[in-house]
Amino acid sequence: MTNTVLKDSTIILVYTAGKVGSKTIVHSLNNSIKNKIYDVHHLTQKRINLEIEFCRRFSIPLYPGIKDAQYLTKLLSDTDKVEWKVITLVRDPLSQSVAGFFQNIHYHFDDFVKRYNARLINDKTINHYLQIYGHPPLEHIASWLDTEIKTVFCIDVFHDDFCKEKGYKIYKNNNVELLLIRLEDLNKCAEDAFYDFLGIENFKLQNENMASQKDYYDAYVKFKTHNIFKKDDLDKIYNSRYIKHFYSEEEIKQFRKRWREV
Repeated sequence: MTNTVLKDSTIILVYTAGKVGSKTIVHSLNNSIKNKIYDVHHLTQKRINLEIEFCRRFSIPLYPGIKDAQYLTKLLSDTDKVEWKVITLVRDPLSQSVAGFFQNIHYHFDDFVKRYNARLINDKTINHYLQIYGHPPLEHIASWLDTEIKTVFCIDVFHDDFCKEKGYKIYKNNNVELLLIRLEDLNKCAEDAFYDFLGIENFKLQNENMASQKDYYDAYVKFKTHNIFKKDDLDKIYNSRYIKHFYSEEEIKQFRKRWREV
């Protein structure tokens, strides 16, 4: 696979909510094109400030995404001088919420793996904290497309139908093009999607930041396999505009079956 070279004025931006496969996209693109790939979760100043406060609260360094976001917001005020190629992804909201909660689980439980293995923490305890800190997944996930994508780039992904069979769609607004992919379809549609969007031939995914590589993986798998969610919670998620826009009724039925209900 040869490296594709885009114009210097082209900004390649992986712009997503958390836990939708952005690291895999960035890693794969770095093997496919020579342009710098930016990877951020927020470009609105309010959210950037909250991320900075989070890092200060837990005494961790500002991660590169925040610094990149600060740089990109400056470009947004002079956006006519650049061409934006933006990639985002969507995912089953409950899967996204659970994955995000586990990635940050050490902030909720000290010595989580050790205590979980010693059975001092169980699935019931995890679910209790997930209900408090991981929910509501829908409000954050669904609103992200409006508060970030729509606010920053004036692209309303809900305005037009999404091709559920294809698994991706390209939107355009002046000098901004947006590629939206369903994470569940990434393996089957990535090659076509990135050829259509960036002209990359034979695009190959290189997985990165996988849960299977994390120390909490065994607990994560067990939780996903055995946990049961309340019917009201599942109704709130799977009857929403967000889920119905991107997923078919049969796919929604399978999501419900995966998580079950009481």
